[in-house]
Amino acid sequence: MPELVVSFLDGEMLYASAARFDMDGPVLDLEISSLGHHAERALIPLSAVRQIRVGGSLPPPPAERLATCPKLAIHFIDGEMLRAWAVSTAVLQRHGGIWDVVHPDGAERHSLAIPYSALKTVFSCRQWEPLTGGAGAGAAGDAARGREIERLATVHAERERHRLDGWAPPTPPRLLRRLRDGRPPHR
Repeated sequence: MPELVVSFLDGEMLYASAARFDMDGPVLDLEISSLGHHAERALIPLSAVRQIRVGGSLPPPPAERLATCPKLAIHFIDGEMLRAWAVSTAVLQRHGGIWDVVHPDGAERHSLAIPYSALKTVFSCRQWEPLTGGAGAGAAGDAARGREIERLATVHAERERHRLDGWAPPTPPRLLRRLRDGRPPHR
């Protein structure tokens, strides 16, 4: 039975195990193993879950193999981001995906299951950007971000202008046109 650490969207955590674990169904049927918890079983909708750590920690692969693994930036809907190396191909199932990951410090490897309802996006990156610098650090990064925001605002304004150029109010139904023109409706 795989040991699970379930992290909920509200920050609560639950230690559990499951006879069978996958992300194909919308709910998890778990046996609770949290100390001091009053319940023994739980049905948990995946829409309430942020992530699930599946099993224990494993030793990471050798550094030369890790250097060839894809770098992931996992963005959650709550605004948090997780960086990790993907040691193997993700297992994408109906309601979520399972990734075999190593965190950037390279200390441990584990399986991480994330429901699609908690994900914003998963990027495969050439390199990880600094957490605080974005496009670069300091004034150069601020200037680059400012130029990018200005460029995106220009593109958005141009698209909005084109969208409004062809806009016309909808034609009212025949009855409304007759009433507006002061003619009685036909019978």
